Amino acid sequence: MSKARGATRKRGFTLVEVLAALVLLGIVLPVAMRGIALAVNLAATARQREEAAILASSKLNEIVATSLWQNAALSGDFDSQPDYHWAAELHDWDRSTLKQLDVHVFWKFGNNERQVTLSTLLETNN
Repeated sequence: MSKARGATRKRGFTLVEVLAALVLLGIVLPVAMRGIALAVNLAATARQREEAAILASSKLNEIVATSLWQNAALSGDFDSQPDYHWAAELHDWDRSTLKQLDVHVFWKFGNNERQVTLSTLLETNN
């Protein structure tokens, strides 16, 4: 007779189990969403840094190939990427005939300005 009673008993969740599950979701879900938002933000930053590095490399090669580095100060915008701008500086390097050419690429990310810098050494005839 005890088997008959157990067989007719309905299976399901108790109110305590449902409340415990809701509390657990309430704790875990915001943390998981914050992690996803952080990952998306880091991916956007990495993409922008990669784009800036490509632009800096291109501008550095252009300045060296056209000998524009002999001008005092250089700066400008990228026609294809209006969110980025660049500046180049030439410095003496280690008391020799070598000069260091730095190309900085700047862009805005949120309220902050970010930058990537690429450098090369050039030989002068001084």
